[in-house]
Amino acid sequence: MLRESMGLRSAATSQWQDILARFGTVSLQQISGSATNDRIDTKFVLREELVFDLLSDLAGEYLVLDVDSKRHTTYRTQYFDTESFSFFRRHHAGGSNRYKVRARTYLNTQVSYVEIKSKTGRGTTTKLRHRTDQFETQLLAGSREFVDDNCATRAADLRPTLRNNFDRIQLVSKESPERLTIDLNLEVDTGAAPIRLPGIAVAEFKQERSDRNHRDADFLKRMRAFNVRPTAFSKYCMCLLLTNDDIKHNRFKPQLRRLNRLMEEPNAYC
Repeated sequence: MLRESMGLRSAATSQWQDILARFGTVSLQQISGSATNDRIDTKFVLREELVFDLLSDLAGEYLVLDVDSKRHTTYRTQYFDTESFSFFRRHHAGGSNRYKVRARTYLNTQVSYVEIKSKTGRGTTTKLRHRTDQFETQLLAGSREFVDDNCATRAADLRPTLRNNFDRIQLVSKESPERLTIDLNLEVDTGAAPIRLPGIAVAEFKQERSDRNHRDADFLKRMRAFNVRPTAFSKYCMCLLLTNDDIKHNRFKPQLRRLNRLMEEPNAYC
């Protein structure tokens, strides 16, 4: 099973440094305010080794975010859901107009937010966020008001359900309003030994809904050339399944099998 395959932290740090050294850089100040909150997200789950091959051809088209001479950012996230896991169940049922509520801190900069992420019936993703003074493992007064104003579920009905950590590399196109994030070293913080997904990368291509040239993006063309197909993938849902055996998850079994295969077969593409 998936849990039995976990245990080793990624050993590819030096390889990532070598790859990212080929990219020009962009600062956090330069890209602040340029990200769209009404966007199309396309996700891929693949091995790190394949991402190395893909990125080797992209240095001319993208810049990498550099914060204090680091070309990756470590994220810590606390998710909130109802007692009955209604956010998870809505996602599992494939429902549109669904929500995630999470607290997130960027460890490189020690900046924290509470965020509400929603998926609309049009297939677009909208994200709202509220700056907080600290990483909130319980929703404080200002965050509760923010949730009540912007989410269909009231903050009083939410409780902390899951915490995870990962490293993110963020690439910004030189020519168009698109971004590519690559999440590595994903682990579930259980309070004891973390549960890890060694060698797994989650790539997410983000583009404005109004951009009609979505399929022509350089990264998407390369993914098609490698025959890597987009997949629905929620870090919250997948990580929750790793820590809770009792939640219904039939819809997510294909994704769990894919993760198993990718961790067992380093040369697998999908």
